[in-house]
Amino acid sequence: MALFSTEIGRDGRWRLDYHMPNTQFVMAPGKSVGSLEITVSANGMAEPKTLVFDASAAESGWSAVGTFDLRAGKARVALSDRTDGTHVIADAVRWVETD
Repeated sequence: MALFSTEIGRDGRWRLDYHMPNTQFVMAPGKSVGSLEITVSANGMAEPKTLVFDASAAESGWSAVGTFDLRAGKARVALSDRTDGTHVIADAVRWVETD
């Protein structure tokens, strides 16, 4: 599992993005990415939310994972190491304020 954490600066609606690098530069031949679980926990959420992200369908660069109403404070994103591919890539995530 990979864990990312940050401080959300203010209450609002925030979009979580996942960064997929160009896999031809980071994956050995015959290896693949697949679907993975991303679990988000943060202020303003009654309980953690788990989403499934299909990394095999993602283009290189940033992909939106979901939008959340959050309060200022700590936010955590956990990427599971379980996948239907051979590898999980935990390059980067970012939060983008949407309102």
